[in-house]
Amino acid sequence: MPIDTLKASKQLKELGFDVQQAEGLAQLLSELDVASATEEDLEETEGRLLTRIDHVEDQLGDRIDEVEEQLNGRIDEVEKQLNGRIDEVEEQLNGRIDEVEKQLNSRMVASMRLRKNSTVVLMRLSLV
Repeated sequence: MPIDTLKASKQLKELGFDVQQAEGLAQLLSELDVASATEEDLEETEGRLLTRIDHVEDQLGDRIDEVEEQLNGRIDEVEKQLNGRIDEVEEQLNGRIDEVEKQLNSRMVASMRLRKNSTVVLMRLSLV
């Protein structure tokens, strides 16, 4: 709403301002009023800001989706590599376990034969 500079100047003079001060201040107030935003200006600015916020929100959402996709791909690749490594280690350990079982079985068989032979020898000796 524009300021009536003549009316403002008169009111300022009534308040004790000299003519030059009253006219200068009235002119300044008039210029400030021109520079002030109207409700329509504020609504327009708000609309632009909301549009920009929506745009930035969309951009960030797209970027988040892109990063999520990249990270999921990397996680899948690491999981695949680790599962492969686990399978290799499992195979190696199972091979070692099988080898130890064979060795223990061989030793047990040898030990049983030795006992059997010892028993036979002792029985023969006791018969003599």
